[in-house]
Amino acid sequence: QEDIAAPGHDPMLFHPSRLVFAAYITFQRLGEAILECALPADRSQSIALLQKDARTGTTELGEVGLEEPDQYMRPPGTRPHVGVLLGYDQPDRVKPGSFGAVSLRLTRHWVDLHNYSLFIEPNLGRLEAVPEAPVWDKIAAVRQYLPKVDVLIWMDLDVLIVDPSRRVDELLRRDRQSCARTGQAEDDSVLASNGDDMFLWAATAEFAHLDSGAYEHREPSFRLNLCAGAFALRNDPRSFEFLEAVWGQRHLQTWPAEQGAMWRVLLERPEMLARTCVLPEGVFVYESLESPGRALGRPGPFAIHATGIKGHGADKRRNEISRAVCNAVFSAKGGCPEAQPPEM
Repeated sequence: QEDIAAPGHDPMLFHPSRLVFAAYITFQRLGEAILECALPADRSQSIALLQKDARTGTTELGEVGLEEPDQYMRPPGTRPHVGVLLGYDQPDRVKPGSFGAVSLRLTRHWVDLHNYSLFIEPNLGRLEAVPEAPVWDKIAAVRQYLPKVDVLIWMDLDVLIVDPSRRVDELLRRDRQSCARTGQAEDDSVLASNGDDMFLWAATAEFAHLDSGAYEHREPSFRLNLCAGAFALRNDPRSFEFLEAVWGQRHLQTWPAEQGAMWRVLLERPEMLARTCVLPEGVFVYESLESPGRALGRPGPFAIHATGIKGHGADKRRNEISRAVCNAVFSAKGGCPEAQPPEM
């Protein structure tokens, strides 16, 4: 099931048949018990209709987050409610047959397979960051949608899901061996050292892969090899503290922009870096603008981040990679269902 947010409106996270119960709630505890029993057993990802506010004690329509006082409302053994967020600043970026449309198609397929919620923000650059660069509104959008779910994954439009069978609880690891993968020894000694309390997971930015070879990102340009193109946050007070600190540096518009702000905040706050996981490219996201055969020949990644260079050649290569990924993912159905762009 997909849940798409239209500008100015909350996502449709509730089915009308469930909302009718809310009209008859008189006693809070009785109502919560009735609704919990009424939720279908096969919808482990479903969110509760009622949420008790830990600060006021009131009960209202809403989602249950990861805050400790509300965890008891989720039945034991169920998976967290996962949201996936993508965004863009111009409609042309997702026009039929475009690279962005293929990316959305792949993401929608993934969330449908696992009953996650899909959020699409079409107003990057017009949320809160004006006149800041649109990339900064990525942070504003994450702040807006994170309270709606337990875990929120942001993915840039140039991140293409290669293996939709993978679940979020499999991807977001907590062990040091999987999480300290920046290639920067000093940072890796701190990363995930408090893995039991992880709040941030991100792709590594250690390498960029082109047909001419693999390029290793190093300091001082890359102060921390963490990529902001694909990252996940837990609905946790520390996540909002982190986002607020990153947002406070939004006047830095040139590269590395919001990614550099994430580096600075984490490096300045070791307690946050210790609760951060930077995942290896062979498990999470593989950064590549190689020819499609080379990019898809890499075993293991969940997704390909089609980035590394800019210009017309890069755009053409992104289209080629996206089409190849889409054909591979939908091979059982005869290939990519997204329209072929005229220029291809």
